Amino acid sequence: NLFSQEEVKFNPAFVVNLIPKIDYKALLYAASCVGMKNLPAQLPQKIDATEHGDLLKTLHHALLEVHVEEGKLVCPKSDREFTIKQGIPNMRLNEDEV
Repeated sequence: NLFSQEEVKFNPAFVVNLIPKIDYKALLYAASCVGMKNLPAQLPQKIDATEHGDLLKTLHHALLEVHVEEGKLVCPKSDREFTIKQGIPNMRLNEDEV
């Protein structure tokens, strides 16, 4: 897999608002696939921007700054692979899947 990183301005309030929408288990798995091992196994119950600044910066980096340029996505239910080329996953169905 080929990855790139692009710096994005850190906005703690934005990351705090994203957290309830995230499948954190999936994020942990994806982060580990790109070599990020610094996320906690579980998130705190309540995340405060002042108390959890380092955690929010790590989440910001994982969610907004790391990009898969070449590789594949794998569906956890069907194990189907979707190729990623130039940062774009090909998620079209095959004719036998329609």
